[in-house]
Parts: sequence; structure tokens; C-alpha cells
Amino acid sequence: MKIGRAFGKEHSSIRCLVARHGGIVPGRPSALRRVLTAVEREDISRGVASGASLRKIAQLLDRAASTVSRKWPGMAAVPSIAP
Repeated sequence: MKIGRAFGKEHSSIRCLVARHGGIVPGRPSALRRVLTAVEREDISRGVASGASLRKIAQLLDRAASTVSRKWPGMAAVPSIAP
């Protein structure tokens, strides 16, 4: 869309031209979001030590509970503490 605006053309006409010449190479992701960082692992460890539930830890990290449970064996067995 930005290319089309720069040349005063419609998006569809630019897209066809670019596609004919191989398209645009997508950018590389800077980091895989599915991999927990060392800081996140430490936060999980602290959460487990404080007795926080898996879902609460995941919520605080803005992660899916399944991601936290897969990366931290035994988390599902940790009892949650009611707020």
C-alpha cells in the first residue's frame, strides 16, 4: 500500500507488478515469541515459589497458560491459591 501511494497508483496495480518480479521478501522475525526468555523463566520460578497459579503466572507474562505449562514441567500439578 505504501508503494502504491508513493507512485499515486492503486494497491492492486502495484501488487501485480511486484508479484511479476518476485514479490517482496518478508522480514525476519526478531525473536520467536513462542520461546520463553530467561527473564520469563525466572518470573515463572518466582511465581511457583510464591504459590501463584499457572494461569495467573501466564496472565502476568502475557502468555498462554499452555506455553508456561509446556516450558515448566510439573506446573500443572502446582495447586493454585484462591485470591
